[in-house]
Amino acid sequence: KVSLKGVHSGKFSYNEAKFALSMDAGKRKNNFLGGCVHFTKRDSAAVVPLMRASGFGAIRDEFDWGLYEQSEGVFKFLPEWERYISDTRKCGLEIFTILGLNNPIYFKDGACVPKTAKELEAFGRYVFNTVKQLGDRCNMYEVWNEPNLRSFSKDISPEAYVPALKAGYENVKKANPNAYVVGCGTSGEAHPWIERVLQLGGGEYMDAVSFHPYMWTKGPDDGEFEEKLSGLNRIIEKYCPKLDMVISELGWSSHSTADITLKLHAEFFVKSLAVSSAEKRLKKYFMYEYQDSGISFTHVERNFGLVEYWEDHTPYAAKPIFLASAAYNSFIGDARPEMKYIKNGVFGFSYSVDGHHILMAWSKNGTDIHTDADISAVYDINGNSLPVCGEYRLTESPLYIRSDKEITENKLTEMLEGRLK
Repeated sequence: KVSLKGVHSGKFSYNEAKFALSMDAGKRKNNFLGGCVHFTKRDSAAVVPLMRASGFGAIRDEFDWGLYEQSEGVFKFLPEWERYISDTRKCGLEIFTILGLNNPIYFKDGACVPKTAKELEAFGRYVFNTVKQLGDRCNMYEVWNEPNLRSFSKDISPEAYVPALKAGYENVKKANPNAYVVGCGTSGEAHPWIERVLQLGGGEYMDAVSFHPYMWTKGPDDGEFEEKLSGLNRIIEKYCPKLDMVISELGWSSHSTADITLKLHAEFFVKSLAVSSAEKRLKKYFMYEYQDSGISFTHVERNFGLVEYWEDHTPYAAKPIFLASAAYNSFIGDARPEMKYIKNGVFGFSYSVDGHHILMAWSKNGTDIHTDADISAVYDINGNSLPVCGEYRLTESPLYIRSDKEITENKLTEMLEGRLK
């Protein structure tokens, strides 16, 4: 915080404002990482530059069917949507578009995936017009959001979803043959639900399977997150090995009634980036959500963001997770680990970036490690430089250790087990 005092008309004035000094990751855009946003409703001009500065490479949003087609067969693309697309493209971010959700013209009783011949035809028409309107400004689409959750579809069965997926896929490809189509987008990992979609032939109507493997109060390093990833990988390998994986939502809420402090919020996020980047089939990770969506500190849904809400006392102020994201993306970006070490609560991921070798490491239990003369720099989770002293205490908060020479598998193991001399 910074405190400001002044005198005006013989009276003292006093104010405080929060601020943060962060690394600028804008030059190393992480094309693996995107953020879920609601730009179709507000403030893209303010938020997109922050996304780029913290290293994000893409956004995920929707062009709501009910707003695009307000009279049957008449499609009007809203001016504010063009504004948000322009803001996003100026900063070089990709656009990932969710298709569907609801249109009261066709669904009088609330959201549901299209099921009748008329509904499927109408949905296909909306998809085709949306994709044609966007042209080469968007090349990645997701057919529906969380169709296994009644908030988004009254019929949550895989049997209802697959025909909608087929209609979406065929019309995306008809309008843009080069587009990348993502299916499922499930609430939770939903492995049995996704497996049933693939059993029904749904794999023929997508390029990737997406899911939302929320952990809530658990960290990404307790084993459950890796199992969610590997479990879906096994299902895809069994039924349709050509498919990629996409995390189209994942995040943690820093609301005050949970045990997720702002410090843990930042640690969980960058750890999840390291763990997920080791899954080769996983092509994209969309963090939910980039900006807080309200000012209630006790509401779970309102506190996922990297920056504060636009109506807060300090709109767009960086939370600790922003600094951690900028540091991770400055050091690692979208590099994939060449090696990983996970044993006895110690985690290490070794990357090669721009001729440097970076080790990201942490420990759940507290571990003393030794480094050698090849280490040229060490940084904390926020990118602050630490003394190069040869001995470090690994904690829950990751360190970035830079080496001028390759970190071999033996060296990685000896270092993280405290045996390096």
